[in-house]
Amino acid sequence: MLKSSIVRLVAYSVRHPLRIIALSIVLAVLSGIYVAHHFKINTDISRLIETDKQWSTLEHAMDQAFPDRGETVLVVVEARAPEFADAAANALTAALKAEPKEFVAVSQPAGGPFFEHNGLLFPSTEEVMSTTSQLVQSRPLVNTLAHDPSLTGLAGTLTTSLLLPLQIGQVKLSDMSRLLSQSANTLDLVLAGKPAAFSWRAFVDKSAATNPARAFVVVQPVVNYDALEPGASASKAIRDTAASLHLDSRYGASVRLTGEQPLADEEFASVKDGAVLNGIGTFVVVLVILWLALRSGRMIAAVFHHALRGTSDHRGARPHDGRRAEHDLGCVHGAVRRTRRGLRRAVRRQVS
Repeated sequence: MLKSSIVRLVAYSVRHPLRIIALSIVLAVLSGIYVAHHFKINTDISRLIETDKQWSTLEHAMDQAFPDRGETVLVVVEARAPEFADAAANALTAALKAEPKEFVAVSQPAGGPFFEHNGLLFPSTEEVMSTTSQLVQSRPLVNTLAHDPSLTGLAGTLTTSLLLPLQIGQVKLSDMSRLLSQSANTLDLVLAGKPAAFSWRAFVDKSAATNPARAFVVVQPVVNYDALEPGASASKAIRDTAASLHLDSRYGASVRLTGEQPLADEEFASVKDGAVLNGIGTFVVVLVILWLALRSGRMIAAVFHHALRGTSDHRGARPHDGRRAEHDLGCVHGAVRRTRRGLRRAVRRQVS
């Protein structure tokens, strides 16, 4: 039964080759249209693995319980002083929160209004006592600078507020060496026309005296897994927002991005590196191999048509699920099998 059906089909194909070719072209076009409308790229790395495993199930539960855990962008803000870094991070956070279409959530893990108002609740009692005692001792200096926080006010304060205490022995010059040396270094840089900043926070808290000073903003972006780089739009929005705020000119701050999502985007972006050149090279190599095997332009065109149609048909026949990596691999294997069969038939015809 099967043998007779195959014989009749082959005989009909031989008698009506143009009809078979036309039908093949129509099927290829319909398959291509179906693929274009029903199959899209999915760059969600977690969907490339079976989700019924125990560890994958637990990971999914963790993601549901802590949505800020993954797919995040860590914005690193660097400036010459902690005050500038925090001010730039605050401005950037406020601007990003105003764009809900690009960002699900924006937060500052070690800054923001909460820590500005409640920061003294976190250090130890000894550290708080040391800080407050230094502020009490510096009360005359702080009061004077509060009325005139300019460079002129600082120079006048150092002259009037420290000269008399030094003369009467109330303050030792060695106690003021750190303040005076940092002030002198800052003034020298300003007079030389170089960027400079004097940080009172770094002066009081030596642990904050890092160069450059850093502040962090955690962003949970809106990702598009239909794109090759799911978080590229959000990363671009962050950079554009930072540029529009002029953080460099206002605070001397620079913005860099890291985190899970930017790293994943860079991995997928590497697929595009040399893709055109590699594709052309592969096509030329395959074309040369086919020419050496077949020595016929018409047969080579038939093989390419058969391979392309086979890939489209194979994809159209497969169910649409989330594991597209396995799906695409099956498409490639199907195309290879069809191409091999076409080559064998073409070689047998050429030999006969």
